[in-house]
Amino acid sequence: MELGLAVSIASLVDLTVRVIAKCQELVETAQHAPRELRAIYVEVSSLRTALENLTFLTENDSAFAEATTARGLAEVVSGCRTTLDQLHQELGSLSAPTATAANSESSGSRVRTAVLWTIRRSAIDRLHLQISQHKGTILVFLSSQTA
Repeated sequence: MELGLAVSIASLVDLTVRVIAKCQELVETAQHAPRELRAIYVEVSSLRTALENLTFLTENDSAFAEATTARGLAEVVSGCRTTLDQLHQELGSLSAPTATAANSESSGSRVRTAVLWTIRRSAIDRLHLQISQHKGTILVFLSSQTA
């Protein structure tokens, strides 16, 4: 696997960790977090696992590494990064302006998050779908190379 792709995948794993942390923060802050937010949490967590599998196999199996380059996986990784970056920004916009524990649990903060969720929901749903598609492509690639 070319070094650029390896670095891209590693940075994408790091980005999934940040998105997962943001989801956890929002679920913990909102008393009744939307189920879509929990679904995003699960989706991104499973994407991270797929990316970790991809990293391991490309680092330890030269035939697998060659296939990642030949099959154009770099484009999938790039598209996934763009989508995750956008999702991270959207989820960040739902957070309270200050990160103090007292403020994050206030009823005003919960109301603000609920209103922002309503406003941003369609964009977040679209990004969730795109992440699911990217993850599916990566999983198909992993399955096709290990069968």
